[in-house]
Amino acid sequence: MNINFKEFVFKNEIDIAIINDANWIISTRKSNLSLMTEGEKTITLILKLNGEVGNGGFEQYFYNTQGHLIRETINSLMWVNDSSITIFEEAIETFQSDKDESTKEEEWDKLDKQFYKCDNNLYKLMVAYIKNNIEQFV
Repeated sequence: MNINFKEFVFKNEIDIAIINDANWIISTRKSNLSLMTEGEKTITLILKLNGEVGNGGFEQYFYNTQGHLIRETINSLMWVNDSSITIFEEAIETFQSDKDESTKEEEWDKLDKQFYKCDNNLYKLMVAYIKNNIEQFV
């Protein structure tokens, strides 16, 4: 599929719309992370994290991903310079701990609330990342 990424993505000025368009283009072009550029992986992994946590919290994220790609997701948050990285790292510590499930759920619930507050800023940071690294998306 030959889509002009710049033209398609930046037809809109609303951050979430830009990210949704970018995600659609990336997933249409490449369905496998191993085929994606670093930029495409960055956006895909952050959207996976954001989608899972937004839908069912960190508990859902770790249940559905089994903790795969944690390091890559941390790197993605670092690439866009998002402050939610510390929240995610705390959630990982809980996931990897020997705590019982009830305690993990309580800790994740607190972290979920903190993570939700970062949501709007995260989209702005992803848009800035795409604009500053557009060569990763064309």
